[in-house]
Amino acid sequence: MTNVTARHVNETESDRRGIKDGWYVISQMGKICSGRFSNREDCQAHIKQERAGIDAYRHRADTLFTEPISSVGH
Repeated sequence: MTNVTARHVNETESDRRGIKDGWYVISQMGKICSGRFSNREDCQAHIKQERAGIDAYRHRADTLFTEPISSVGH
């Protein structure tokens, strides 16, 4: 979840989008990526947790492709 932010969607915008008002993870392009959260802190905590998962995945992928391949069956 890179390039996203926590943003409050008010009642007017929520009616336009067909969602409930609240806090959402919003991309730079304005797309709702995740939510609805009751407060900003919970929304930001979700972003932080998702970023940590992405970083861990990237680290595993980097390790997978940089470690030598061991001989199978030898």
